[in-house]
Amino acid sequence: MNTGMSEDKVQPDGTMTPYQEAPGELPITNPTGQDIFANLKTTNTEDDTAFEANDQALSVSSYHGIPAALSYEMTKFLSSDQLAKIKDLLQANLRPPVGNPEIPVEGCPLLNSLSLDCRRLIWKFLLLNPLLGESFVIERNQASFGLFPAILGVNRQIYNEAADILYGSNKFLVGCIPYDSCFWHSYSRQLCALARPQHLDRTREDLGVEKDKNIIPAARYVRHWKILISGIAFQPGAMEKLLRLCHSIYMGNIQSLEVLIIPRGIEMGWNQSDNYGDEHELAITLSPLKRFRNIQKFIIRPAETHEIPWGAFDEEPADKFIPILPNPVDEVELTGMIQGDSEVERIEEMYTSLRTYAQAFERLEDFKSEMDVNYTRNELEPTYSFEISSNVAISGQNINPFKASCHPVERALSAAKTSMLQDKMDQFKINRSLLIQYLEPEYQSIEAASKNLVDYIKIHKIANGFFHNPLYINMDGYHHETASPNDIATQALVLLEDYYDSFKRKLEPATKVEIRKYKLLFNSFYDDLPRERLMKLCDMAYEKQWWFQFVRYFQEAVNDMDAQYLSIRQARKKLYAWDLQATVREVDVKPMLSDEIINWNVREPDMRINLSWHKYRSYGEP
Repeated sequence: MNTGMSEDKVQPDGTMTPYQEAPGELPITNPTGQDIFANLKTTNTEDDTAFEANDQALSVSSYHGIPAALSYEMTKFLSSDQLAKIKDLLQANLRPPVGNPEIPVEGCPLLNSLSLDCRRLIWKFLLLNPLLGESFVIERNQASFGLFPAILGVNRQIYNEAADILYGSNKFLVGCIPYDSCFWHSYSRQLCALARPQHLDRTREDLGVEKDKNIIPAARYVRHWKILISGIAFQPGAMEKLLRLCHSIYMGNIQSLEVLIIPRGIEMGWNQSDNYGDEHELAITLSPLKRFRNIQKFIIRPAETHEIPWGAFDEEPADKFIPILPNPVDEVELTGMIQGDSEVERIEEMYTSLRTYAQAFERLEDFKSEMDVNYTRNELEPTYSFEISSNVAISGQNINPFKASCHPVERALSAAKTSMLQDKMDQFKINRSLLIQYLEPEYQSIEAASKNLVDYIKIHKIANGFFHNPLYINMDGYHHETASPNDIATQALVLLEDYYDSFKRKLEPATKVEIRKYKLLFNSFYDDLPRERLMKLCDMAYEKQWWFQFVRYFQEAVNDMDAQYLSIRQARKKLYAWDLQATVREVDVKPMLSDEIINWNVREPDMRINLSWHKYRSYGEP
């Protein structure tokens, strides 16, 4: 069977489900106990036949790695002869273990011998569990929850038939409760069946956005969610969990969403009135849900006891539980928003666009990746020494003058990231505006330098021009050519140097001080980049008047700078792609402007005066 699957699955509703993210995401079980057949009861079958069927199932399971649960279920609707036939088919056509990539899916007799209804029944036995929607998934760190998602990795046909059962038929309960509170114990770190427990202790805002996703990527294919939240107010941990969950699944094709609020009288401190806020505070807690759209079923209701993990219960709960629900007006507004298809601002996508734009102005990958990372002061101020005996010798590690000096770009981008993680749209837009306006003069300088250089190149990118044949530009008898190769190359090099300087980041006084501490090392970071090497080669070819080499190095240098300029242009066009139409733009991004690099193989039209035309015209003049 073929496991090299990279194409996407098209759902009946038109959604796309990439194949490669589903297998292996859920924890996988490898059962070894085969005693489930010891007390097998069958109907209309003799005892010896039943035990023969058991032996066949055991043999099939042990030989080809089929889960024991599947073997057991197969004995319920397949006779011993059919089981024997399946075993023969497996032995004849499959190489152990199941999922050999050398065997194509079209040649699998086992799947072809079973009807679609029979196969779907098997997938349901392996992939459905109603306990995924109960507190069971939060109370216990189970390895598999009785599921066998590894079956999805056998081949494409099984994945296409079974993935929708796993993610579309199960209902997943998510506990958005702060596990560091007084009633939440360390054992209850299982956010849900689709969580990675080893990542759930990451609550600091300075962690990267990618590292802050505790829900596996396949979670966005889930159709039915139940979100459990605490009724106690003033719990930042609960808000952060809900935000992270919404970040992970808001782009999914969700059909139903139930918000379960733990009633008053259950949690620790239920008898203290200060622990419970008013309806306005509850509306703020639920505000991350406003990013959802087009969800058919949305309900806010009190959580039932079987949906609340026992670790959340107070030692002495109240005799009567009081439901906690939002204000009816707020609930109607939120429900209409989530079930509707109105415009919505995606703060995560807005931040990603802003980060891409800011990073496009930086060429060093280390500095680029650290732009929005928040360091502690100790990490930014290491002690360096050039002495050999020093414990901390100077090196390229932890040297980032832009972060150490709190450069305006890094500072604004980090602040925008914090606003995004806290879901504060107004504060995010303020930080975004500061960042865009600070970078605008740099962008205008790059744009102007590019235009001057391109205009000059067009003049000399004609047939027999300098950038076509630099040694023969004055050997054309049909045109006057007054400039020498040296003059043309000099002007071109000056414009190229202006273009090169326009990409240098603006340095604030504090940043200059940080750079001066290790100037040689800082400069060496950029000296090794291709652009700097090409500029040096251009200088050498110009000094020696190697015009063919000069043209080649000049073209490569221009292409390198144009690549960065076009990346800035593309990121600039997407700055407001996720904003509402009514959003006021700080700058004109010119989204319809066509951007492309120079095609050096295409000659520009020659607009010079043709002397032969002038001579022929003079014959006809009186």
